[in-house]
Amino acid sequence: EQAFMFAYSMREKTAASRHLVDDVPEETKKRRLKEVIAAQRRGAEERNADEIGVTHLVLIEGTSKRSDAEYTGRTCTGKRVIVTAARTREAYARRQRTLGNKGEASSTASVSSREDRDYYGGVGSDVDVTPGEYVVVRVEKANASTLFGSPVARTTAAGFHALHGASWWAGGGEPR
Repeated sequence: EQAFMFAYSMREKTAASRHLVDDVPEETKKRRLKEVIAAQRRGAEERNADEIGVTHLVLIEGTSKRSDAEYTGRTCTGKRVIVTAARTREAYARRQRTLGNKGEASSTASVSSREDRDYYGGVGSDVDVTPGEYVVVRVEKANASTLFGSPVARTTAAGFHALHGASWWAGGGEPR
């Protein structure tokens, strides 16, 4: 989702410099570059918007440039993530919840209308997010270059992948 883009300029000692003439006006080069950048940005925004609701394993790299209360990290696929809280649960595990008729958690639904489903979440006490640790993060918003999410729990790479593989969609428990 990233690209290095630049306006064309003739380079010495290349076949193009020996055989071609740079006859494209500078304004045209600049306009074309802006169009390419805008197209790339739209595509990146669309792809990152698809990440909303996905739960990722994130390696925490350090505090965010904008706030000491937020952390920055990378997903397994190299996407940059801003983690919007400094505390999370101490462990990540498969849990079970009981759903009522409309798919909402309920402890009072009748036995005939209940459905038990596994879900994944944090367990244990709250702990600080620390650089160098893996944290499960649920993506809540995104722009063209960055995902933003809330920490679910600390984990290990092996523990997360044993439960899910790579990424996990939080909306219903089915992987994408």
